[in-house]
Order: sequence, then structure tokens, then C-alpha cells
Amino acid sequence: MTLLTEAHRQSCHGEAIVPAVYELVDVALDRTLELLSAHAPDLRPAFVIRADALRRETEHQRIMDETQAHDRDDSRLKLIQHLGRFAFDLDSALGRPPRCHA
Repeated sequence: MTLLTEAHRQSCHGEAIVPAVYELVDVALDRTLELLSAHAPDLRPAFVIRADALRRETEHQRIMDETQAHDRDDSRLKLIQHLGRFAFDLDSALGRPPRCHA
């Protein structure tokens, strides 16, 4: 998520977003679900639906960036917030103190 936040900052300064940033989000979501399957299988179902929604949101954002949609920066901020909430809720479910996700 930090990488996506930095990409967002650069975009707001006129630089292009590298599409690979969104691929990394997908990889991170996949890895998170794999780890839940291995170490906290009872929590996995609650996060699968949210991960799928984040994947759809990420793909939508990638398309918005490619087409240079007028509201892509606002939409990207929402994606960053949703990813942060996912990470916060995951930490809480695992009983870990929340990390700084910004």
C-alpha cells in the first residue's frame, strides 16, 4: 500500500502511474489469503469477499489511470483508504496491534 500511496503522490504531481503497481496489489492480496489459509483458516472466509472487491476496485483504477479519467486521483485515494481499512481489520482479527498503513 505504501507503494500505491507513493504512486498516487507522483500522479498528483503529473507523473504517470506504472501499471505494475496494481499487479503488486493483486499479489499482496493473494499472499494474504494464502497466509490466512495456512495460519488462520477460520478468518479466511471473511476476507475473501473483501479481497475480491479490492481486486475489482484495483482493476477499475488501473483502467481509469490508463484512460486518464478525470476523477482517477479521487478514486485512487478511495482505493488506498479501502486497502488501509482491509489491513487494519486484518491486524485486528489476528489480534495484532495495528501498524501504520499510510
